Amino acid sequence: MVTDEQVRWIALFFLFSSMDETHAIQSAQKVIVQLKAHGSPSTFTRIEILKAIRKVWDAYLKTPTRRRSPGIPEHSWQLPDHLEIAPWVKFQKDASSEQVTSVVLTKILGFSESEIAEGFGLSLGTSRYRISRGMKQLGSVMKATGC
Repeated sequence: MVTDEQVRWIALFFLFSSMDETHAIQSAQKVIVQLKAHGSPSTFTRIEILKAIRKVWDAYLKTPTRRRSPGIPEHSWQLPDHLEIAPWVKFQKDASSEQVTSVVLTKILGFSESEIAEGFGLSLGTSRYRISRGMKQLGSVMKATGC
């Protein structure tokens, strides 16, 4: 069984990583189908979810027709007035896919470095490196935009 919270993680991962609302919905559905196909444990572990996300994300990255950072209609975002999405959009465009996904998983969804390493089949050092580089890149963007 995939819990509501797990569905939220999956959908937010794809939304913030691709900045494409349609892709996020379709990819989240693919992950959920993939998880259900592997059996029906009472709940899936965070690592199992990361592994399923990785498979769908890797397939997306290999798609030649994918669009990079097309943007999301404003009506999709229900953000507080003081929060700006422009720095995130610039970060998402400028940073590598690995950096974006690492930052999304750690800083937005709360996964640990070790969970990311295990779920994405990386060494802990590689996971830490990607998170660090992503955070530096995001910091640079935020500083440049005055946020």
